[in-house]
Amino acid sequence: MCGIAGWFSLLRPVDPAVLQRMLGAIAHRGPDGLGSLLLRDGDGGLRPVEQGPAHAALGHARLAIMDLSADGNEPMSNADGSLWLTFNGEIYNFETLRLELQRRGHTFKSRCDAEVLLHGYAESGPQFFQRLEGMYAFALLDVKARALLLCRDMFGIKPLYYSEQDGALAFASELRGVENSGFTGDVDPDSVALFLGLGYLPAPHSMVQRARKVMPGACLRFSSSGLETLHVRVPPLPPLHRETRPMTAKDVKTTREVLRESVRAHLMSDVEVGTLLSGGVDSSVVSAAMVELHDAPVRAFTIAVDDPDLDESEQASRAAIKLGVRHHTRRVTPADVLARLPAILQALDEPLADASILPTRLVAELAREHVKVVLSGDGGDELLGGYTRHHLTGLLDRWRVLGIVGSTAAATLGRTLGEAPINAAYARLAPLLGLPVLKSPARKLVAAAQSLTDARALSYGRMFRVGFPAELDQLGVATETTQAHLMDAARGYEQADALSLAQVMDLRTWLPSDILTKVDRASMAVGLEARVPLISPSFAAHAASLPLDALRRGGEGKRVLRAVMADRFGDVLSKARKRGFGLPMQAWLAGPLKAWREDTLASLATRKLVSADGIRTLQDVHDRGEDHAPLLYAMCSLEMWLQGRSR
Repeated sequence: MCGIAGWFSLLRPVDPAVLQRMLGAIAHRGPDGLGSLLLRDGDGGLRPVEQGPAHAALGHARLAIMDLSADGNEPMSNADGSLWLTFNGEIYNFETLRLELQRRGHTFKSRCDAEVLLHGYAESGPQFFQRLEGMYAFALLDVKARALLLCRDMFGIKPLYYSEQDGALAFASELRGVENSGFTGDVDPDSVALFLGLGYLPAPHSMVQRARKVMPGACLRFSSSGLETLHVRVPPLPPLHRETRPMTAKDVKTTREVLRESVRAHLMSDVEVGTLLSGGVDSSVVSAAMVELHDAPVRAFTIAVDDPDLDESEQASRAAIKLGVRHHTRRVTPADVLARLPAILQALDEPLADASILPTRLVAELAREHVKVVLSGDGGDELLGGYTRHHLTGLLDRWRVLGIVGSTAAATLGRTLGEAPINAAYARLAPLLGLPVLKSPARKLVAAAQSLTDARALSYGRMFRVGFPAELDQLGVATETTQAHLMDAARGYEQADALSLAQVMDLRTWLPSDILTKVDRASMAVGLEARVPLISPSFAAHAASLPLDALRRGGEGKRVLRAVMADRFGDVLSKARKRGFGLPMQAWLAGPLKAWREDTLASLATRKLVSADGIRTLQDVHDRGEDHAPLLYAMCSLEMWLQGRSR
């Protein structure tokens, strides 16, 4: 796991100091050493040079996990120097690929998984990359073909940015690395609008002009012919209509076996591997499989928060005792938020309106005190229908027959009663009707009901976006880009079952752009490699094959994974309700973080990106009890990022 950066300039050489600035922006990703390569074009073609302007450059910030010797240093070349590679990630099936290549006469100089890419490309060309299983982003320079290839894994676990300008292309693991090339422009207003609608920026968008993200699964080729897409690998997607048969014991057994094999693959390492144990279903079953497969004692790391609706540390403690792991816990308080959150948000290469970035960063810091690699349970909710919104989208589909009548009635009810009475009524009725626990249900339910006449993609998008249209209108922020993005995320699944539609949208938007981005930035900020065994081709394909009953029944999600957990931990832990990994931002932004919120948003108002009157109105109604925390926090995140960028 590392950071990568570089450029390929066909028309003019670039000052090598640019590469050092690019590497400086991503050095935190690889604290074990920096490597660089410069190549200049001449009569003999592209040749390595020690100094001076260069037409091509590759940089690498190394976090040594596999083959800790100097043989694993990058940039790495093949035997004749015709291919050069800078790589970030892990290839979990590299041993199988390596053996195949050795049988065909290839000789390897290291035990690194990265070297497989050089030999595989030499043997089969870019189509070899379609066989990779893992998390990765890499740049491969083909000297003879005078071409640079950029590739990213199919789930978007690892980041990769690029910018093309005047016959040159710069790339880096993080946006600030690309910005330090000088190839980019200023903040993109359209991206600001998209961010305030969603709370994150999906690929290929970035926050600055002329910078883009490589799409998950894409392999790009830059040469004298320009920039072209060679292929895009798509992860296993759910069927349009899932089977309706009951979940069986075989479903549970197969899930356990596929999970176990994925965890086994993710344990490859020459350094100690720990586990992030939240106490929830996903992290618990991953940790259990790890303990069963690991010979040495396992360390587990947990964050506790001062909110009973969000804190799972007691469950984590019970799971840790059951597993016999060495358990490390750290608590997050409002004081921690005030002390740490601004700096963390300023350091992000792009703003992210996910408040769990702080506990994720703190648990990463805790883990890094002991290990270099951890396994995480991320991905289980997306692949196995674990979110409350997955249940609500099914209910919403049934109510869609009400159409404009239901939409109008919901709007009228919301204006007449206000949020407090609706919240109180929902709290009383939810247990009786088997409805899911919701924070601020009035705002979410009224908004959902108002979308009964919308396209299904827009209806589902209202359940996870941070800025609702009415709020964004107050701020003077356009909503068309957000709506277009949600509609595009649903393509091909417009007529699918409600859960399949929701899961595909999650896989194309929320998972790579919010969840995986958060985990990558929080962990790599402290030089920690976080691996996600639930997000693998094999597990995703298995999840897509399961019947609906194995995923959801009523308000209970991830039923098959809960059954796996029950076998190991018993019913008490497996039946615990989902809390989520976050912070109580509604209460904190109106209480201990109010002064910080007001100061931050006062600064944002002066930038004229949003309406100052709209900011004041949203803060006033939030302080009176309405929940506008998601959008207020998104704006705070935006302002912190802008401040960090100007430093």
